[in-house]
Amino acid sequence: MVLDNKKKTTKKVVKKVTPKITTKTTAKTTAKTTDKTTAKITKKISSKSKLSKASPKKATPPEISKKIALTKTPIAKHSIQPLFILIGVLLLGIVLDAIYGWQFYNSKKLLGFVIVLLGIAGIVKSALQFKEGNTPLNTEKPTERLIKNGLYRYSRNPNYLSFFVIGLGMALVLNNFWILILEVPSFFFFNRQIIPKEEKSLLLLFGKDYQQYCAKVRRWF
Repeated sequence: MVLDNKKKTTKKVVKKVTPKITTKTTAKTTAKTTDKTTAKITKKISSKSKLSKASPKKATPPEISKKIALTKTPIAKHSIQPLFILIGVLLLGIVLDAIYGWQFYNSKKLLGFVIVLLGIAGIVKSALQFKEGNTPLNTEKPTERLIKNGLYRYSRNPNYLSFFVIGLGMALVLNNFWILILEVPSFFFFNRQIIPKEEKSLLLLFGKDYQQYCAKVRRWF
C-alpha cells in the first residue's frame, strides 16, 4: 500500500512538472524563431536602404531637358505657308496680266521653261535630302537633325530659293511682267518674316553647330 501511494505521488509530480517544461521549451523556441525572422527582415530593410542611398536617381540637367523639349516642338508656325505664297504670286500675276497686259519685250519662253525646270529640280532635291535625313520638310513638325549636305552646302534655304526661280521662269514662259514684280515683296516677306522665325528655332535647337553652319553658308546663295 505504501508503494502504491509513492507511485501515485510520483505520477502527480511528473504530471505537474512536464507541462511546465514543455511550455518553457516552446516559449524558448518561438522566441528564437521570432528573433531570427525579425533579424532577417531588418537586414533586408537595411540593405535596401543602403542601395537606395548608394544609387540615387540622377536628375536630368536643365540643358538636356530643354533640348528634349525643343526636339518635340515645331521649328516655326507660319501664318501663311511658303508654298501658298508662290502659288498666290503666280495666280495674281496672271490675273493682273489679263487686266492690264504688262509684258516683256521679246519673251524668251524656252529660257523660261529651263528656269522652271531648274526650280522644280531644286525643290525635289531638297525634299529628297530631308527624307534621307529622316527630317520633315514641313516646318510645323519637330526636327532632330540639321541638314548640311547637298544643296544645303551652297544655300541655307534652297527650297525657298527654288520657289523664286520657278516664279522667274513662269514670268518668262507666260510673258508676264507682273509675276516678276510681285516676287519682290514676297522675297522681302520671306527674308524678314518666314526665315528669321525658323533660324531662331534652329539656333536654340542646334546651338554652336548651327552658328558655324550660318558662318559658312549664306541665307540665299
